[in-house]
Amino acid sequence: MASPATALPSGSVRRRPPGGGEPAGVQGRFAASWERNGGRAVERFRLPAGPSSVTVARSRARTVLAGWNVPAATVENAALIVSELATNVLVHTGSDAFVCELRDGEERLHVEVTDRYQGNMTPRVRESGPDEENGRGLAIIQALSTAWGVADTPDGRGQAVWAVLPRHP
Repeated sequence: MASPATALPSGSVRRRPPGGGEPAGVQGRFAASWERNGGRAVERFRLPAGPSSVTVARSRARTVLAGWNVPAATVENAALIVSELATNVLVHTGSDAFVCELRDGEERLHVEVTDRYQGNMTPRVRESGPDEENGRGLAIIQALSTAWGVADTPDGRGQAVWAVLPRHP
């Protein structure tokens, strides 16, 4: 399995050692810095990997974030990120389920989708032609977030794709 990678704002990918940077779930250094920086709430839910689950994940993200009094524009951006990440699970991983996690902080939101993909391909931004209907999801995520990346799950049996976006537009 490929080592965890972080996509830089420019879209390039930087490799990092396991356990470094922003790992899947609420483990490691990111969780500690999240708490120090005003982390307030976490919502985690598991859905089967089916077409209706994308709609359910997007709707649930909207409901949760609105309940946390996140500004409407940020709710919509986060819901779009959830939708794109959940769709990628269905299209690219072969996983039978995925976990969506939302973390609220004073200045930022963390959105993460974890699956059981064990292949050797790391998600990356690609250029799509003007007539292509697919292939823009990670470019959208990159445009809406301040950072995004990929990390192997702590148990090594999947991957998490995450994005951080400003809480206030």
